[in-house]
Amino acid sequence: MSGVSSPYATRLRELAADPAAAGGVRVYRNTATGKVRVSNGTTWADVGGDGSKVYRAIINQSGTSAPVATVVVNSLGAIVWSRSGAGLYRATLTNAFTVNKTFIAPNSFTADTGDTISIIQSSASIITIGTSADDTLNALMFEILVYP
Repeated sequence: MSGVSSPYATRLRELAADPAAAGGVRVYRNTATGKVRVSNGTTWADVGGDGSKVYRAIINQSGTSAPVATVVVNSLGAIVWSRSGAGLYRATLTNAFTVNKTFIAPNSFTADTGDTISIIQSSASIITIGTSADDTLNALMFEILVYP
């Protein structure tokens, strides 16, 4: 919640710092969902958040192998990574990437090697990463957000 400035955010920070001041209420932010969770010691409730699903991973690829994802956050599901040709890779999860409601970052950039890497949503089930050759995806920080 750092960087968020509002009376709501300020009060949540106060409660998180001193649960006794809130009558034993505990508060934390779920980084996977963006929601704030509140507990009275017996039950938990989600408040706030936009309901988006998140996939954050660090992607590496070498030789003719499929990319390997080191997943940091995942509320989307089990994405399957594959290599469909030299410099062409797919992230597949059936009907997970709602058209016009999916945000992918980055979408195009130039790697340290000078190669251009493009990332596009090919369908509701496939996100494609294209480069000029294999061995270009080295510690690519990759994020998918799917909004409801």
